[in-house]
Amino acid sequence: SLCVPFGVLSVTSQRNFKIDTGRGGRTTNTNNIQQQLLESPYQVVRVSAPAASFEFLRPDEAAAGVCSCPGNAAPIVSLDSGGGQQVTINTLVEDIIFSASDQDSDVLFDFFSYQLNGGAAIDGVPAGLSKSCSSGVGTLSCNVSGTAPGTAGSYNIIFAVSDGFNTRSRSTSLTVSEPVNIAPVVNLVSGGSQQSNINTAIVNIVFSATDADSINLTDSFSYEFNGGSSNAGLPSGLVKNCTAGSGTLDCTVSGTAPGAPGAYEIILSVSDEANTSAVSTDLTVSDPTNMAPVVSLDSGDAQQVHTDETIAEIVFSATDVDSDILTDTFTYNLNDGAAVNGLPAGLSKVCSSGSGTLTCTISGNAPSVIGVYTIVFDVSDEINTISQAAGLTVIAIDPPLPESVFESGFEDTP
Repeated sequence: SLCVPFGVLSVTSQRNFKIDTGRGGRTTNTNNIQQQLLESPYQVVRVSAPAASFEFLRPDEAAAGVCSCPGNAAPIVSLDSGGGQQVTINTLVEDIIFSASDQDSDVLFDFFSYQLNGGAAIDGVPAGLSKSCSSGVGTLSCNVSGTAPGTAGSYNIIFAVSDGFNTRSRSTSLTVSEPVNIAPVVNLVSGGSQQSNINTAIVNIVFSATDADSINLTDSFSYEFNGGSSNAGLPSGLVKNCTAGSGTLDCTVSGTAPGAPGAYEIILSVSDEANTSAVSTDLTVSDPTNMAPVVSLDSGDAQQVHTDETIAEIVFSATDVDSDILTDTFTYNLNDGAAVNGLPAGLSKVCSSGSGTLTCTISGNAPSVIGVYTIVFDVSDEINTISQAAGLTVIAIDPPLPESVFESGFEDTP
């Protein structure tokens, strides 16, 4: 085997060999070998003459001791600082410093490569990083600096050094992760929970948002009417005006209240593309000309019945001078306790409505639990709600009298 410096060996004749780096330069002739001693990322490691065959490896792939040149000492390579870092994507990396020395004072050549997540070796350094090397007599120092790649993963950065005969390498890890995103913070600054009449100017509603990551923020408005489904945008008559900065957003909602009275919930959602935060406020819109419905208890109040006994019908009625559509809601309580939705067990309702009218009749059997029941009839025209209550007292059934046993020695007198 013959050990030669950098180059690509080609057989030119049975006795003459040529090492050609393909880069031109000074040529030195010997008895049977023509060499070109220039920097190259390849090293011939074994030559069998005069056969027309050869093997070569890159320095980072060459195994130690493959090429053994009598008297040549391999370079010594070290990682001086910046190894084993953990950073987030696109952030500054602390300088990674490698150095090498050669006791034979040979000229040293560097070759960088890297692996991502244990994959195949890639020439150079990861995206965002660059190398800067300086050399002296038998010395070499390389500094890798810049910003972390935009792709998260585990990077193995390999620094290989060759003196033309031997190759040695050192590597270090660089762990790159996605940054932990902090959700934006959204606040209602002013103008919340206000009441307004239809088609009149509202007090400006002011929102603000900030993002600790200084990411650009985007706004999205929606609203709900009387607790219904969500609607995109703002209620009729209202407009928004938003200004954004680096990690900031300010929005003002202004204009006139909608022409439809009711309860509006205005919602601002703010996104930094990773997380979304929201805040809401209420706008209650009234029609100043609206008259509240009139509710009455027509019959069946203040009954006293036994458990499971059929009650006398309880009849409620309501009218609305604005001819608004009226809706009913029933609740009850037992012995002045907490309100319960619906009607006591055993009772049911039948309601009929017309233009501005509503009649509800309650019938059925009294509950099996004794006590004083208060049945509450709520009527709404979507703007005003009026209530009327009826009482129902449920008592236990009297137990039967015991049979009397009479013993007498007298006969009945006709």
